[in-house]
Amino acid sequence: GNVARVSALEGRLKAVLSEANSPFHQVIIQIGSKLRYEELMKIVDVCTKQTLPNGEKLTKLSFVELPADAQP
Repeated sequence: GNVARVSALEGRLKAVLSEANSPFHQVIIQIGSKLRYEELMKIVDVCTKQTLPNGEKLTKLSFVELPADAQP
């Protein structure tokens, strides 16, 4: 939930999604059961600000829960 991590996520998404030959057009967010709603909304906000190579906004977001053994 810190600013540096959110900024790093934004930079990484921008790099991956803006490549001309990028096969990606959606983001799947894996969520731990203890993630606070406020923190999730920060991630969603970063994702919905992204632009695809054709200039369209990223609109496809999916959510899946992390397996219990993968959560800290």
